[in-house]
Amino acid sequence: MMTPQHWSIRWKLTFMAMGTTAVALFLTVAGIAVFEYVTLRNTLRMQQEMLCEIIGGNSTAAIAFNRADDAASTLATLRANENIRAACIYDNDGKLLAKYTAATDQQAAFPERPQPEGFRLTLNAMEVFRPVKLDGKTMGAIYMRSDLHACR
Repeated sequence: MMTPQHWSIRWKLTFMAMGTTAVALFLTVAGIAVFEYVTLRNTLRMQQEMLCEIIGGNSTAAIAFNRADDAASTLATLRANENIRAACIYDNDGKLLAKYTAATDQQAAFPERPQPEGFRLTLNAMEVFRPVKLDGKTMGAIYMRSDLHACR
């Protein structure tokens, strides 16, 4: 076997050009993958936060009058989105008012108390906590967990 020392100039230049092209191609693919991951994560976060805002806005009366059945009816509309696995609404005291679980996740666990506003991305799910506000006053909170089935 000939070592690179014994290669002709032509082969050395070809090898260097192929190596440079392979590295550039790898870096390009890695950059695109990172960009897609960040974009997908941000899109999912924005969609879930928007859903929380809509559900929260439609639940202000139920929270204000402590109507668990009305809050549960509002959460039940999440059936239309198959990626939402669980959601719940907390009242102003941090007590669980109503909850929703997807048909396949009847044993879903919910946080006992609302967490600070934000989102958390795990390997299989995205969780969002949002306050429910009316005229700038916090009335309660909403928690929503969706699986990342759409991402696979």
